[in-house]
Amino acid sequence: MADSNSHQKQQIIFPADNSTIIARLLEKYGLTESPKDVFEKARNGKESFGRIIAKTIRAIAEEKLPFSELSAILQEKLNLSKKRAEEFAQDIKTELLDLVKKPKKEMILSTSENYVETEPSPPKKDIYREPVK
Repeated sequence: MADSNSHQKQQIIFPADNSTIIARLLEKYGLTESPKDVFEKARNGKESFGRIIAKTIRAIAEEKLPFSELSAILQEKLNLSKKRAEEFAQDIKTELLDLVKKPKKEMILSTSENYVETEPSPPKKDIYREPVK
C-alpha cells in the first residue's frame, strides 16, 4: 500500500516524426506558417499553430484534457469552422494520438515500506580455515 510520499511516474512516448505529422496536418488545413511568421508570433508573445497543437496533444495524452475538447480548442485558437475543427481533431487522433504509447504506470514506493527487519544470522563455521589457538 502506498503512502503519501509515493509518486506516480508515467512516461508518454510520441511518434518519432511527431513534428513532421503536425506540419503535414497544418498544411492540409491551410495553416502553414513560415519561419518568419513563427518568429513574429514568438516575439509578440503568441504561440505558433504547431506549438498550440503540440501542447494540446500532450495535455490530452497526459489525461489533463479530454479529447472531446480538442475540436473546440482548434476552432478557437486556429480560427477554424466547427466542421473543419472536427475533421482536424479526427485527423490528429488517427495520425498522432492513436500512436502515442503509454507504458503502465509505475509506483515508486518509499523505502520505509520495503524495509523488513531480520535477525542477524550467526557466523558460519569456515571449514577451510584452521582454528586460531
